[in-house]
Amino acid sequence: YTPAVVRRNPKLMYAVAVWFAVCLSVADLRSAEVTVTDPDGASVRWSDWIEDRGPAAVVLWASWVPNAEATLKEWNDIARVARSKDLSPILVSVQENAAETRASLGDAEVPWMNDRYGGLLKQFRVVEIPAMVIIAGDGRVVARLEPTANALREWKSE
Repeated sequence: YTPAVVRRNPKLMYAVAVWFAVCLSVADLRSAEVTVTDPDGASVRWSDWIEDRGPAAVVLWASWVPNAEATLKEWNDIARVARSKDLSPILVSVQENAAETRASLGDAEVPWMNDRYGGLLKQFRVVEIPAMVIIAGDGRVVARLEPTANALREWKSE
């Protein structure tokens, strides 16, 4: 199915959500290494990215989800608040290929990575996107938030 077909069909969206939940319930990827793709197409180990950049505000997103456009419109505010809290802001596009992500983002100035097979969804145990997770420098999830600048602003770090 294409993202447009999924968007127009509530039953199919429900099926996709159930599929995410099943995948999360049967997979334990905490010890598995997740590899993402940067905008240039290079493979990057997620643990290396976190090690290099430190704590991060990670927005898990896909162009085909209902609130995708609203999340993008708020991106600059999310990124500004994240940096004020010493977090590296990053958008991770899941369950679509890099070309789809690039086309969806258009001219937006958004630092992004692509997680084609949803390894980070499984590792972070996220069942609904868009979502924001706060990741400590050691890779632990320390918070799960609504992907808005206000939610991030109100979050109190450890």
